[in-house]
Parts: sequence; structure tokens; C-alpha cells
Amino acid sequence: MGDTTVAQQTRGTAERRAELLKAARRLFVRDGFAEVSVSRIVREVGVAQGTFYYYFESKEAAFDAMVEAHLSEVVDRLRAVAQDSTLDPRAALETMARTQLDHDADRARELVGIPGADAHAKLLAGTVRALAPLYAATIRRGQRDQGFRPGEAALLGETLALMVHTLFDQELLGWTDQEYAYRRRMLAELFSFLLGIPGLGFGTRPAASRRTDRSSGEGRR
Repeated sequence: MGDTTVAQQTRGTAERRAELLKAARRLFVRDGFAEVSVSRIVREVGVAQGTFYYYFESKEAAFDAMVEAHLSEVVDRLRAVAQDSTLDPRAALETMARTQLDHDADRARELVGIPGADAHAKLLAGTVRALAPLYAATIRRGQRDQGFRPGEAALLGETLALMVHTLFDQELLGWTDQEYAYRRRMLAELFSFLLGIPGLGFGTRPAASRRTDRSSGEGRR
């Protein structure tokens, strides 16, 4: 009985924290970071102000938690790909870049677009710290096992993580969808050249219909 009660309390605590973050994010996106107070966040959820401070020291801490949650999901996915022994280094690198680009990309762009929150710097720093070593390890494996061009794997991994991240700046830099697509293709071609493996396949976003065709065995032969 005691264990059940503790489990229920833990679940309730996690749900309340998530509810506060969801409300804060909604307000930040709509009104801008500077315009949203803790009072407004708790009013949105319908809890006392002390409840907010039980979970977060400040609204800045709540925002940092949003960024960390997004980064954690991306890192977990890339780590799983990097450690997947069924993928050769090339396939792993392609899948990792696609995952960084496409996993919950709308949320990443939404966070970056919040006025006054400095999400870009936080996401950029977190991306380099967390993802560059995963890319570097995969590149080293490719240099050892699959004929990747010799080079400084740590620097290449850091550069790839950074350059993929810049593609989230589409709105900031005023790129049209066509310009974004062009830059994504060029990034894949650049790293194909740097690594000496032509035709890296993360330069286009896979269409849902194409994925469906492949899964049903009716795709291109």
C-alpha cells in the first residue's frame, strides 16, 4: 500500500511539473518571455504560486527545463542510433543527422522563436556539448571500418552538429522553404566531400508516402 501511494505521488508530481511547463511554454510563445510572469503561469494552471516554486526557482529555470527536455530527447535518440550495431557508420551518420534535423523540429523552432528567451544560445551550447561527441565517435568508426577520409573526428563532429543546428534558423535568417531545402542538400554534399563518402542521404526530408511505400515493400527497387 505504501509503495502504491509513493508511486501515485511521484506520478502526480511529474504531471503537475509537466502541466506548469506546458502552460509556461504556451504563454512564452504567445506573448514573449519578458511579458510572462510566474503569476500568469500559475493562474493559467489554476494553482498557487508556491506550487510553481516547489518545482522551479524562477521562470528562467522553467524555460531552461524546456530546453533541457528537448535536448534530452534528441540526445537519447542519437545515442541509440550511434550504438546500434546493425547500422554501419555511414547509415548511422545519415540517421543521426536526419534525427537531429527532424525530431520535433517544430518544437525546436518554436523555442528558438520565443522573443527574449535566448533559446538559440542555450540550444546551440547544449547541442555542441551533447551531440558532437556522438558524431565524432561515429566518424572515427567510419574512418576505421568504412573508408571515411582521415581527419580530426572531434572537429568534424562538432562542425556537423553546429551546421545542422543552424538549419533551425530558417525564420531568423528569412529563408524560404526552397532556400532551406537547398541549404540542407548543400550541407549533406559538404559532409560527403569532407568525409570522402559521396551521396550522404540526409539532404532531403523523407516524404511520408515514400516511407509508407518502403514499409509495404512497394518502394523503389
